[in-house]
Amino acid sequence: MKISYQWLKEFVNFKYSAQELAGKLITLGFGVEGIQPCSWGQDFILEIEITPNRGDCLCILGIVREISAFTGIPFKVPKIKICEDKEPLENFLKVEVEDKILCPRYTARLIKGVKVGPSPLGVSRRLESLGVRSINNIVDATNYAFLERGQPLHAFDYSLIKGRKIVVRRAKPCESIVTLDGLDRILNNNMLVIADTQQPIAIAGIMGGANTEVRNTTTDVIIESAYFHPGNIRKTSQNLGMKTSASYRFERSADINEVRFSLDRVCSLIQEIAGGDILKGVIDEYSNFQKPQEVTLYYSKIAQILGAQLEKRKTIRILKQLGFGVKEGKTFLKIRVPTWRSNDVTREIDVIEEIARLHGYDKVKPALPPINFEGNGRHSSLALADNSLVLQGEVRDIMRDAGFLEVVNSGIVKKGIFERLFSEEGIKLIRIKNPLDEEMDILRPSLIPGLMENLIFNVNRDITSVKIFEIGRIFYGIDGELPEEHIRLAGLITGTAQRFWGETPRKLNFYDLKGILEYLFERLGISVFKFVPGSSFLLKNDLSILIYIRDARAGSMGQLKDEILQFYKLSQEVYFFEIELECVKDFRELEKRYKPFSKFPSIRRDSALLVPVDISAHEVKDLIEKEGGNILTEIFLFDYYQGEQVPLGFKSLAFSFVYQSREKTLTDEEVNVLHFRIIQRLSEKGISLRM
Repeated sequence: MKISYQWLKEFVNFKYSAQELAGKLITLGFGVEGIQPCSWGQDFILEIEITPNRGDCLCILGIVREISAFTGIPFKVPKIKICEDKEPLENFLKVEVEDKILCPRYTARLIKGVKVGPSPLGVSRRLESLGVRSINNIVDATNYAFLERGQPLHAFDYSLIKGRKIVVRRAKPCESIVTLDGLDRILNNNMLVIADTQQPIAIAGIMGGANTEVRNTTTDVIIESAYFHPGNIRKTSQNLGMKTSASYRFERSADINEVRFSLDRVCSLIQEIAGGDILKGVIDEYSNFQKPQEVTLYYSKIAQILGAQLEKRKTIRILKQLGFGVKEGKTFLKIRVPTWRSNDVTREIDVIEEIARLHGYDKVKPALPPINFEGNGRHSSLALADNSLVLQGEVRDIMRDAGFLEVVNSGIVKKGIFERLFSEEGIKLIRIKNPLDEEMDILRPSLIPGLMENLIFNVNRDITSVKIFEIGRIFYGIDGELPEEHIRLAGLITGTAQRFWGETPRKLNFYDLKGILEYLFERLGISVFKFVPGSSFLLKNDLSILIYIRDARAGSMGQLKDEILQFYKLSQEVYFFEIELECVKDFRELEKRYKPFSKFPSIRRDSALLVPVDISAHEVKDLIEKEGGNILTEIFLFDYYQGEQVPLGFKSLAFSFVYQSREKTLTDEEVNVLHFRIIQRLSEKGISLRM
């Protein structure tokens, strides 16, 4: 949003330069994207970023309130001078609001005898410096008052209103209107329109119709100021593809009690710059008066949230400077929230946030929460480790130690190849009914879409070696039940492995990723896990592995399908994993136990085994460990081969067996007996020694 430095100073007489003011606004929680000198005078234009919850700050008055609250300098608003004619308005105009839910308040005045022409130079220059095109003095007055007070306004040519009556109603099916931009809009009965007795003359809260626009020949104008339901304006705007300054404001909820003030302000401006007589009276259809909300604020809660107790007087002063009404109690305050903040401040915590913002976040000193060492006998650090957030912190540290960079992506993803892949797999996708972007309307069922977007962003900038991970929530549906939500860890690797001195370059591969996951599980205290070949609709069949912790499926890993890479126009191999963190949390072994080394020597035996191709190395290792007992202290695979020397349907796996006792020195004869027994046990499964 663009805002004039000098215009602000007309409301509140602060002594800051434009640059200093920008710093104060940043302290208050606003973003300042830039400061530009104005081409036509001693003014500066500030580009301010307003968060969606602060619709009240989309105008001069809203920013002025913030500056005044921060500095303690009182502000003033221009006086409204209305000189009414003797003729009563009710003799010339009627208003009927049919849908009081979508339009709780509608006000209007009629000004007769205006002279339409160019606006005064000061008005037109100020508007154009803020990005608003000057049209004529009537339209410019409505835009000027809108920028000043934040209430969208509209002017109709009174002579073009059929039946001298305004009706606020839902559009009829397939009803149409040519809007001020010259386009013919087809409406439906979920859309609210402003109409006369024959046809729509405006799309409520979005844009007026060309059939009643103010022309050079206009002499009598109706000025409209109303409050429209934010949700309805948002849906209508999206369905019609119309984003206007008025819809942007109404979507963020305008102030229903500002409606009348802005109406009088714009009529005062029009009378000043275009002349005319304001007819006596005002039409104000206000179906349900909105009283300010009340919130109870306890002093103890302020101390609990901020970590320090603010002085009672300072707390009350901050709230009053922000426009809140305050009634003191012994242990609490009754807060009356002004209607311009009713959409944003609804709970006790919201009020505390406002106090902290004005007090200064930098003045809130950090404090560690107390740790209770009592309980079930477990060490407090172990109790903390049960917490999911603590686990996530540990995982982040381990992944960074493994050379990964963390990314954070939106939980809403684009339509594309993943929509089809997940649908084909039978996973029910959760769609957003009213997405901000038509292309992004699916809650992510996996972390892979975001990671692939991160990867492509880097590859397009010649960063082809990437190791990234993300911890985030995923969502998917189950027929007849509420959607499920899970926290997962996912990552991918691609490109060239880190090269040390004397090494030849090599590509990152499947075994690099497998080793990283083994390292992760070891650090997290997961001792019983296995990698089992299995299909995954995201991974290539020959390099698709399911991850099990104990007997629970915890995730998958492998090489992404060519179909996904082709979608992203990527030629290099990508290896991906995804793990359910809840499963990791359930099977962690947090207690560390000391196990002394044996003082007796070990004996090693190496054996190459002929194994049927349908038996995995993990299954062979399990059989060996089960038969080897306590004396077999280590078993690891050091060679794999399939070729001419191996019979069809078999593979060669070479294992090292390490035998060691804690009680005595083993003899070759004892080891040979046990080793032979293991080989015999394997032969029962069709596994034999390779000669």
